[in-house]
Amino acid sequence: KLRQKKLQARKFQQKKIATEENLPEEKESFVPDSNKAIWYAALCPGLGQIYNRRYWKLPIVASGIVGVSYAISWNGKYYEAYTYAYRDLIDGDPNTNYFRELIPPGASYSESQMQTLFKNRQQTFRRQRDLSIIVGVGFYLICLLDAYEDAELFNFDISDNLSFHWGSESEEMPQWREPQWRFVEDPQNLNLSFSLHF
Repeated sequence: KLRQKKLQARKFQQKKIATEENLPEEKESFVPDSNKAIWYAALCPGLGQIYNRRYWKLPIVASGIVGVSYAISWNGKYYEAYTYAYRDLIDGDPNTNYFRELIPPGASYSESQMQTLFKNRQQTFRRQRDLSIIVGVGFYLICLLDAYEDAELFNFDISDNLSFHWGSESEEMPQWREPQWRFVEDPQNLNLSFSLHF
């Protein structure tokens, strides 16, 4: 009997050890580091959002990158075309007639009208290209800012528990109520105070 009890105790101990080894380890909850998030976003827009596990923002970032890249290349292409056409028009060389490709078929313009037209379109496309570059830089900075603030506010409580406390001055208030505004007209009749608690 003693031997059986020892065997049972040993089997029980082995089962206990086996179950303790097979228990899943508790995973630490993910909390992003804001410095890593901003460095990833600086490396490539969208990586900061991936690091913060905000995958729903990726289509927005990808659309912004594609849209800005297309605007820069399209406006740049037409800026160069009208620049070359304007140079061909004013150089006086009859062999350079690239500008004829930009004139609609059947349209008749004088040389001064074509110079004005090409110069205006050149400036318009240059302005739009430069504006597209500025928008691209702004979009890049917004991606950096979004990755940083998303990592900083990852554990921010966004509950519906908003409260307003109404009470008299005689109630005990916490010591850390700064800033405080106080208006007293008559100590027995009117008492208004304001305090912020964080």
